[in-house]
Amino acid sequence: MRANTPFSSLKRSLICGFLSFVAFSVVLAFVLVNHQTQSRQQTLALAAGKVYSASPGDDLMQRVSALQPGDTLLLNDGVYYSPLYIENKAGTATAPITIKAANDGKAIIDGSQITAEWTPPVFIGNGAAYITVEGIVARNAPQSSTDPNVNESVVYVYGTAHDITLRRITAHDAALGNNHVFYIAFGATNVLVEDCAGWGRGRYIFNAYHVSNVTFRRDWAYQAYTTNFSPAPRSAFGVYGASNVTLENVIGINTIPSQTDDNYYTAAWETTDDATHWPINNTTILGSMFFNNCEGYWVNGSAGQNTQFKDDYFEIPVNNTCRQYTTMDYGQGLRWGSAYGGSITNSTFTNNNLAFFRDGAGTPPISNSVFLNNKAVFQNDSGHSYSDFWNNGTLGTSLVSTDKQVDPGYDTTTYGKGGYLFIPQNSPLKGAGQNGADMGANILYEYVNGQLTNQPLWPWPMEDRIMAEKGISVTWEANGGIWKTLNGVYPNMTITATPNVTPTATLTPTPTVSPTRSLTPTPTPVPDIVPPTVTITHPANGSTVKRGSTVTISANASDNLGVTKVEFSVNNSLLCTDTTVPYTCRWTVPRKRGITYTLTAKVYNKAGNSTINTITVKSSS
Repeated sequence: MRANTPFSSLKRSLICGFLSFVAFSVVLAFVLVNHQTQSRQQTLALAAGKVYSASPGDDLMQRVSALQPGDTLLLNDGVYYSPLYIENKAGTATAPITIKAANDGKAIIDGSQITAEWTPPVFIGNGAAYITVEGIVARNAPQSSTDPNVNESVVYVYGTAHDITLRRITAHDAALGNNHVFYIAFGATNVLVEDCAGWGRGRYIFNAYHVSNVTFRRDWAYQAYTTNFSPAPRSAFGVYGASNVTLENVIGINTIPSQTDDNYYTAAWETTDDATHWPINNTTILGSMFFNNCEGYWVNGSAGQNTQFKDDYFEIPVNNTCRQYTTMDYGQGLRWGSAYGGSITNSTFTNNNLAFFRDGAGTPPISNSVFLNNKAVFQNDSGHSYSDFWNNGTLGTSLVSTDKQVDPGYDTTTYGKGGYLFIPQNSPLKGAGQNGADMGANILYEYVNGQLTNQPLWPWPMEDRIMAEKGISVTWEANGGIWKTLNGVYPNMTITATPNVTPTATLTPTPTVSPTRSLTPTPTPVPDIVPPTVTITHPANGSTVKRGSTVTISANASDNLGVTKVEFSVNNSLLCTDTTVPYTCRWTVPRKRGITYTLTAKVYNKAGNSTINTITVKSSS
């Protein structure tokens, strides 16, 4: 045996020390990774939030009061006569609060039974932030013949509310007077109104008043009722003392009086009543359509700087109903009364009584546009170039060297009014504009955040909902819409219209060669027959809970393969669903005294097995 030497002892010590360091490093790395994973899971859980639900008859204000950042409140099918009132409730940019219909268009907020003052059917007010409301119907704003403070708009975003999204909401019938269907007003900012539709009674259908940074995107406005507030214009869209407002792919139609009413009826009205504090600057109108109104889009004398139009469509012939019921102007596609300029490009003016009327000092240049079949084109031309003039009456201006006088080639026989919304491939206007752009509007694809995307705009995103609720098709001519057909409009896409049924788009498949592969037998899975477990840990069974208080219901749940969710119910009515540990649900105890409530927690595992735990509690006397 070899004797130990000082060198070999030193060597063993170094090796032991190195191995200890490696072991410590591995443990430390595991701890750090585990900590980071837990932190990431906690962050994702916070962003995901909890899911609650409400049913008709519930107090929606109480339901909303329990929501925290990242939470979702699902509104079950039916009619709610309780207002959706949101104030001093905020999500965050990464964890917004969402309130949505469980099934699109099936949760209805009806204001006809509201008697409280200042209470619209849907109200998002001071202190509200990062809130999304989606998929609901809002209707019948409250009104009173004795208390004017009861009369309201339908959907109202107000005051210091910011970062609010309204999506896939239909709304109709504000109260009489100076009330509106969608009203964004009095300081609200960063508001998106997307894929919404409004109609019926209301001075404005969509109105941005004394606000900033508002986008109306793919909204449909159909004004069909004369309000009693006078003298004042009526309009599908209002930009009123508001800055940085964008209209992307909106449609404003049917702003026509139904009885004698000597007021302006316009597709859109841009103005202000306080140019010092609430000027109108930077209004942008992209890919929008204004037709079948008494008047088109008005940029009024008080409007501010930098109103810009691109890819817009104006068709405002003389309507005999307008002539019968009002003495105000009618038949003008676009009227510019502002002292400031702006720009108008790639727009189509067709069948107007007067396509463009300038009665202000502003001189917005007009370029890359089409004027077709108008009775008159210009009254006070503000300066145009690269435009086409075909089959018009009075031009009201002199043509310049970059202009054309050719048939654009719109195929309205095949496409109906939709033929005006794109430049055919064989048109002489294709690429004939300034810098190789087309002349005329192309309104086939969606604008988002000011940029043209490759997402098809047609069929209209809310076609189903509007047809079902209003009985009008936005898309199909047979039911009041724009297009006879969309076949041939989009490459590799065939779209068939069925009366009263939303057509479906089907992509024509491109043949592909699939590689040959060998199949590996899949083992027969062993079914999971072990049920999960769940126990309500708070409140205690048989305990007393304070009436009017908010109680956190807590449960422990486990399963051998993993828990997917825990549902919490009160008296067999689903209150909320939680998918993350700890499993909790906030419940606002009704104010009735001495009532016994049954609380249920139902856990599910990945195999769909479930287990229920039930307790009872009693409200305080």
